Amino acid sequence: MAPSDDDNVVALPLPARNSGPSAELLGTLRRVAGALDDLGDGFERIQPSVQWSIARWHATSIPFRMRLVPVYQHLTELRKVDPAEWPDIAWAIDLMSARAGFEERLQMIVNLLDMLLSGGMPVDERAWQVQRFTTGGKEFLAALGRLRSVVAARHPEIWRPQRPYIRSS
Repeated sequence: MAPSDDDNVVALPLPARNSGPSAELLGTLRRVAGALDDLGDGFERIQPSVQWSIARWHATSIPFRMRLVPVYQHLTELRKVDPAEWPDIAWAIDLMSARAGFEERLQMIVNLLDMLLSGGMPVDERAWQVQRFTTGGKEFLAALGRLRSVVAARHPEIWRPQRPYIRSS
């Protein structure tokens, strides 16, 4: 009896595909959305001035800095959304892109804030860094809004109406 062509075929199991988000992931997305809202609110309280002392920078930035740890934890959870295992690959890729852009802008703002919280900077350098913080803040809020909207676009049930993250000054 001649071997059939089927004897040379090895069938590999397909990766398990979820039909939708798990309750655990929806809970994560809900927590992420809330943490992003809180972080944006904390950041918007910082209305910087070149006249501020280091003590004023510390006091004004506390609401923002207190919200960083939960946001970092939630960003770690978002990294678990793998496009290869997600039923809506386009959304998962958009989420990855929005998360990466947000993380980049967040790190930039934290670095600038750390610089402004340190002493010994000449007045003209401090003015320049405050300007960078203001400009970077607009980019940060835009990235935060994009990540928040990507999460909410896929799962509108977790959307809490918020004011847009656009700094007026």
